[in-house]
Amino acid sequence: MKKIKNKLSLIMVLAFVFTMVIGSAAFGDLNSPQQVDAYSGVKVFYNNSEVIHTDQPFIINDRTYVPLRMIMELLGSDVTWDEANYRVLLTGQSSADKDAEIAALKKQITQLENEIAGLDKSSGGDLGDIEADLQDIFEDAGDDYFDDDEIKVTLNLSGDEDDIAYTIKLDFGSKSDYDDLAEIDKDDIESFLDDVEEELTDAVDGTDYEYADITGKLSDADDSKLYVKYNGSSYTYSWGTDDLSDIEDDVNYTFRNAGYQYFGDSDITVAISLSGDEDDILYDIVVNARSSTEYDSDDKIDKSDLLWLEDDVADEIQGQIDGTDFEDADISGGYSVKY
Repeated sequence: MKKIKNKLSLIMVLAFVFTMVIGSAAFGDLNSPQQVDAYSGVKVFYNNSEVIHTDQPFIINDRTYVPLRMIMELLGSDVTWDEANYRVLLTGQSSADKDAEIAALKKQITQLENEIAGLDKSSGGDLGDIEADLQDIFEDAGDDYFDDDEIKVTLNLSGDEDDIAYTIKLDFGSKSDYDDLAEIDKDDIESFLDDVEEELTDAVDGTDYEYADITGKLSDADDSKLYVKYNGSSYTYSWGTDDLSDIEDDVNYTFRNAGYQYFGDSDITVAISLSGDEDDILYDIVVNARSSTEYDSDDKIDKSDLLWLEDDVADEIQGQIDGTDFEDADISGGYSVKY
């Protein structure tokens, strides 16, 4: 390579001498002394960046000479010396070759990005990061769900690959429209918590927490006795009412989609009635399958599914009466099916 550079420099010097000789023949005696002014230290900049090269440009008699190799290599071309034929050979990429190289690099970038995304998903995730994301999503939950931007929301996550629990506290400021958690409509509370569960489920998808059971608790930041618990399927309120009909309404709301949830048929309706006092509560579950296209008197609902529903209804009633005058009542009842 050094030999090539020396030969290129020699060619440039010979060309200069030849020019000087021709100039002398044209304008003066060839034997007359000629003055040559030569300067080094010329700098070359490409796109505002200085080009550093072993061969440096120079000025001779007010003409700037830049080494061919410096320019061609800067433009991505190769410079070689053909010693046999005394030729300088310049080779470079065609536009098609450059386009193909760029396309290949873009493809590699895409593959690497996909690999990184896959690693992020399979890395197990971090509950702390998921918690921070959920906190950002529900930062304005007070206004979004309860029409009160004075309510501040704090959300925390805990658990492992098998179970994740969220803990949410609502802080009612002095200017809030609500005095405490018990004043918020239960439908709004459950709409909020349903969305929390949905966002959390999406966040853990593809991580080690993907199959974890999700439970949670929403509480009043200023009154720990006011809270809502979520057991993975239904909500339990710490505050209640001394009116059994209100409890009945809440239980029916919980099982509003029971036809599809328990029997796989949304045409089946479930009605639950409660009666009793502080000592005993009697429930009556009526499963109406008369509009069902799946079940009839010849093809009846499986008894195990009915018992499953009954057990969940009893558990829901127990949760609803917690903290009320009925909390110590014995719960009993039964179900009937209409075909």
